Amino acid sequence: MIKRIFQDLDECILHTFVNSDPNQNHIEFILGEDMHTYRTIIRPCVKELFEYYNSVVGKENVYILTAATREYAEALNRLGEFGLDTDHIFTREDMSKYSHKSAWSGESSLIAHPLAHKDNVLIDNLPLVYNMSKIDFMNIAFDNYHKTSEYYGVNYPDDPFFDNIKEFIQERV
Repeated sequence: MIKRIFQDLDECILHTFVNSDPNQNHIEFILGEDMHTYRTIIRPCVKELFEYYNSVVGKENVYILTAATREYAEALNRLGEFGLDTDHIFTREDMSKYSHKSAWSGESSLIAHPLAHKDNVLIDNLPLVYNMSKIDFMNIAFDNYHKTSEYYGVNYPDDPFFDNIKEFIQERV
C-alpha cells in the first residue's frame, strides 16, 4: 500500500543549466537576487507522470521532495505545469526546519515530518545511501525507495523511465 508519493526534481525529472546554451529547447527563468538565468529541460513524460501519481493515490497525496530551494522548486512546478499546490513541495528549507543538533554529540539529525510514514514512497535518481536525509524526513522504508535513471536533458525515444516507475508503483498498490 502507498500512502504518499514524493518525487525528486533535479537529474530525475528535469535538468537545469545556469547561463548555458540558449539555443537548446528549454524553460527559461530568473530567480531572486542572484539574477542567473536558469534553463531547464523537463523529461517529456513528466505531466503524464504526475497525472499517473494522482490517479493512483489522489492529488492530495502527491508531493515534490527536493534538496533544491523553495523558490526554484515552486518556479519549476509552475513553469513545468506539474500541478502541485505549494504546500505539497518540500525543499531544503523545510528539511532544515526539522534538523537539530544533539547537545551531547553535536551531530545534526532530522526529526521526521508529521507526514512521515513507512508507506510513503520516494522516486529519486540518487543511490539510496546518498538520500538518507530525505528518507528519514519522510520515514520512507528502504523498499519504498525507487532509484531512477539520471536525466541530463537528453530525450531518448526508448527511455524506460516512466514504465519502470509504473512497475514499481504497481508492485506496492
